[in-house]
Amino acid sequence: MTFSKDGFLHFGDRVCFHNKITKSVLSCNINEKVLGMLEGYTAVGTSCCGPAIKNVFVLKRAEKDFFNDNSIHYG
Repeated sequence: MTFSKDGFLHFGDRVCFHNKITKSVLSCNINEKVLGMLEGYTAVGTSCCGPAIKNVFVLKRAEKDFFNDNSIHYG
């Protein structure tokens, strides 16, 4: 997991998505591809207690974007 010194998300950060209502984290198994898709995987909410290989995601830049900085822009 990445600690942000400035409070913002950046490309390359490692994050875990937690749902406070369901008390679960987003998880997927990259060894189980969805059939009929070029590249697709199922995702589920699990009650895992901490970071694991199935629930930590690396933020990557889209192929084309219009920003020059390394910060995540949303909206």
